[in-house]
Amino acid sequence: MTSTFTNTCVLTTVRRCLAGLAGAAALLTVVHAQTRPTLMYEKIRLGIAASFDQRYLRADFQSLPQTESCCLGYGNAQKTGYSIDGIVEVPLTMGVTPYVRLMYTQLGGDFSSDESLWAYNGELASRQLTLRHDLSTTVHAVFIEPGASFDVQGFDIGLGIQCGYITGTSFTQKESIASPSTITYRDGSRERNVQTGFMSDVRNIQFGVNAGISYDFALPNMPEWTIAPEVQFTYAITNILYNRDWKTNVLRMGLAVKYALDLPPTYHDQYGR
Repeated sequence: MTSTFTNTCVLTTVRRCLAGLAGAAALLTVVHAQTRPTLMYEKIRLGIAASFDQRYLRADFQSLPQTESCCLGYGNAQKTGYSIDGIVEVPLTMGVTPYVRLMYTQLGGDFSSDESLWAYNGELASRQLTLRHDLSTTVHAVFIEPGASFDVQGFDIGLGIQCGYITGTSFTQKESIASPSTITYRDGSRERNVQTGFMSDVRNIQFGVNAGISYDFALPNMPEWTIAPEVQFTYAITNILYNRDWKTNVLRMGLAVKYALDLPPTYHDQYGR
């Protein structure tokens, strides 16, 4: 009798535990579906993104390869800009989404370096002056980025490898007398060594590592559409020029708009969804 009673209690307890777990799982499923629509994990997503960029130019060089300059050296600089991305996402599981991005961006910026020296003023006396070397560069590039994003508490954490190609460059450089204002060069000008043109010795193939975080918001009554604020950072691996120490890292803050498409039948057959 005691053995039968004990077995009955155990079975009852097991049934209650299983029922409780099933209820909790159902509740979590409902809450998750409200915050992140399940529909978005069952579709291919196509999108476009635009971002505001903060470029960090890490540099240490004296001049561009084809130019003449007496600059002692250019250092780090910053520049703002923008990027435009095309996005393709193919959800693999409820938590992992492989993606490919095609991006247009710019990698150039403005460098400036000052130096102090003594100059003869024509009156048997010398005066200290400050020379300023300015170099403005423009670098257009297109990147493709294969990667994957992972769902962490509703946020998408992405990691990808960027492979790019520099499509065009240009530069402008000059040397000027920053101070004092009463001194000029022999020709009466306060600027010299002004040069413009296209940069040479460009390392066209570029590589970088990109990491980002975003969150998808479904539009009311239109679950196929989502808007995703995103923040990304790209760490450059390759220099912009051969034999010059200059890499451009980029912090991007932008907004992506995505549209969900039906998966092909083969995808449903393979994954049972």
